[in-house]
Amino acid sequence: MRYAPLLFAAALAMAQLGPQPGPLDEEIRKQLNAGKFRETEPAVRKMLLDAETQDGPESPAVGRALDFLLEIANRSGRKLDEQQLALAARAIALKEKLYGANSRQAARTIRLVAEMYIDGRQLRQA
Repeated sequence: MRYAPLLFAAALAMAQLGPQPGPLDEEIRKQLNAGKFRETEPAVRKMLLDAETQDGPESPAVGRALDFLLEIANRSGRKLDEQQLALAARAIALKEKLYGANSRQAARTIRLVAEMYIDGRQLRQA
């Protein structure tokens, strides 16, 4: 029992880190960094569908896929529309539920959404 506080601290630290990206995440990141947004989007949409089916609609894997979709929309220069706004709201709500409103994971998603608003020249919402 004397190690219980250490085990608790380690578990808490791991929870704050969130799940680590897998090989698919790394491949998608490479494609996005190469500017291949249109080519990458179908793989990310499949990643989202698979995550929802296998892990549930409120899983960390779904959160990662939503972030990728937000990034694709933002970096490809898409105009902000109702679909992206719904995606953004879902991603923020999920990250806050999974990790807390003040978490690094939620902050990353909120930053992606703010960039969408700024790039769409909707500065009041950002």
